[in-house]
Amino acid sequence: MGQFKKLLRKYIQKIGVNVVTFSSEIGVSSSTVYNWLNGVTIPDLKTLLQLADRLEDLTGEQYEEILIKLVVSIPRRSDA
Repeated sequence: MGQFKKLLRKYIQKIGVNVVTFSSEIGVSSSTVYNWLNGVTIPDLKTLLQLADRLEDLTGEQYEEILIKLVVSIPRRSDA
């Protein structure tokens, strides 16, 4: 989960807003974003797609590029 939270922090810094404003911009609660940033949870697929869509609007990056970065940053489940 370390890569995802680093990437999310990078996007929040790039946009230049605080977590409360960012969470409002992407349509989730600030506690949800804090959980992502602290590695407690990760977004489900629907939320990940919405996150990529909003980040496209906020950063000007291509949706597909953002989505790939986000998906790749999420760790695979352990088979153990």
